[in-house]
Amino acid sequence: MERLQRNISLGIFALIAVALLLRWAAQFQINAELQQARREAAVQDSIAHISDSLRRNQRIVAKGKVKKGKELVFHEKNDGSRHRILLTGDSMGDGLFLAWRKLRKQGNFDIRYQPWYGSTTDSWAKTDKLENMIKSYRPTLVIFSLGANQINDHKIAAKEDHIREIVRQMSDAEFIWIGPPNWKEDTGINNLIIKYVGRERFFDSRQLTFERRKDGAHPTEKSAAIWADSISQWIDRNPHITFSFRGNR
Repeated sequence: MERLQRNISLGIFALIAVALLLRWAAQFQINAELQQARREAAVQDSIAHISDSLRRNQRIVAKGKVKKGKELVFHEKNDGSRHRILLTGDSMGDGLFLAWRKLRKQGNFDIRYQPWYGSTTDSWAKTDKLENMIKSYRPTLVIFSLGANQINDHKIAAKEDHIREIVRQMSDAEFIWIGPPNWKEDTGINNLIIKYVGRERFFDSRQLTFERRKDGAHPTEKSAAIWADSISQWIDRNPHITFSFRGNR
């Protein structure tokens, strides 16, 4: 009788454990779907934001349709006499592009913006997209903004090879890497990038305070303009970068 009661108790515990496991799995799936939905909403919001901003001035338009990875290209023709900036990475470059696009009218440089919305270090390391961009556009300076989609990444150590590959694809191009405008403390992505890029080529955006768009992550256009100005001044003071915004106005 005692053994029967013990078996029944064990069976009940097993059923409870299974129920809890199923409940946890269901909640995990719900959370994953919500996170994916938020990311997709942020991508669409970012596309709409920059498209609306560009429609105010029709001199720059998107070339072609949105490609796989929700990639867009915004640029102007260059007659070869002007310096060329290639701005690429994730959607955090939207506001930076709008700010520098206004500045370029005063200076001797053009800017090409080719974002890969939703991208991560994994995305870029597993393709030759960056390498091909550089070969095609032959920029004076590459400004690479990446890391925002990995603020919560808990497998940071696994990204070391990815960052090394991205740096390799830069080849001999002069470049800087713009760190994400953290809206909360990250799990290590900024420090890992610094480890392989070096502080002389990494703009640490954590030092700034941002006003955010409705998604809570992307800086507003006004705040991004201040961000762009801070980066421009940092570039102008940086002895490791030959390009100068001040010298090209």
